[in-house]
Amino acid sequence: MATDIQNVKEEIRKLQIFCLNLEDKLYAFMKRIPDGGIQEMEETMAISNEFKSKIGGQ
Repeated sequence: MATDIQNVKEEIRKLQIFCLNLEDKLYAFMKRIPDGGIQEMEETMAISNEFKSKIGGQ
């Protein structure tokens, strides 16, 4: 049982790192697109932040 909990915690940690890396890539992409696309990217970031909050991200 403790091993299962540890495995779940490790998977959550991996997901958190994945989300942070994805967020970094989205910000880098945002800097390259014209202002017209900024609103779409902000909406995408809001979805990303909502997902991260559901899995315990920062």
